[in-house]
Amino acid sequence: MLFYSKKMKKFLLLAFILLVNNGYSQEAFNYKKQFAAMQKESKDLNSVFQYSKQLKKYISNDTLQTDNEMLHLLIGYTAQPSYSSKKDVLAANPIFKLNEAGKFQLAKEQAEKILQKNPFHIKVMIEMNYSLTNLGKLKEAKEIQYRMFKIYKAMLYSCGGKPQENSIFALAPEDGQSFVKFLLRETIDKISSGKDKDGNTVDMISIKKNGKTVVYRFLRN
Repeated sequence: MLFYSKKMKKFLLLAFILLVNNGYSQEAFNYKKQFAAMQKESKDLNSVFQYSKQLKKYISNDTLQTDNEMLHLLIGYTAQPSYSSKKDVLAANPIFKLNEAGKFQLAKEQAEKILQKNPFHIKVMIEMNYSLTNLGKLKEAKEIQYRMFKIYKAMLYSCGGKPQENSIFALAPEDGQSFVKFLLRETIDKISSGKDKDGNTVDMISIKKNGKTVVYRFLRN
């Protein structure tokens, strides 16, 4: 369970509305053809997509950073020593317990340590936002919210804005769950694994909608 402030819920609803109404005309990200090339580009010091350049934009909440740049940044992170799609799965749990106990300053400090290593950990960012909100640090809370928004936008961009048709890039399995539950505001019915139409291994998250099963597919790195 994660803590969501009223402001965070309102923000996520607004983010969803904006994303739904912000159509994408580009082709969906092709994992087999593009992942390795984009990861390589993130290591090229002469490239606009070089990891540290884009990370600086992200951390500073640069409003001019594009969805394409954000997707390159997320893929670039997979080449960083601190990246692991599985080892940080439970990282948010101790922070949640601190928030639950009202120890917001300690929760904030623990979240900061994790985000220094993994600045894209959505669950930790959610807990961090809750801590900051309860500490009255609303400006900092909004900055965290905006970074989450940029991650979600990049994920939607990766599927060409068609999450029911194309696979979605996600850094970790729980990011897909967060995307469905908190951005799309759907109730998860089933989680499984399988292959997408291009033969990529994906996490499959099923929901029930209007009596039908809808499946969202998230690419496994």
